[in-house]
Amino acid sequence: MHRRYGGCNKQVRFKPFKAQSDEYKALEYFHTYMSNGLELNGPGARK
Repeated sequence: MHRRYGGCNKQVRFKPFKAQSDEYKALEYFHTYMSNGLELNGPGARK
């Protein structure tokens, strides 16, 4: 997962953080929390 975050950062020309850094751990926690049974809402969400 952290390797994917690093790849995304490189694509936008941002210097990636080190693997297992606190920033990536916080981002992983955020994604886990947001996908934990919460209803999606937005233009890309389909029912």
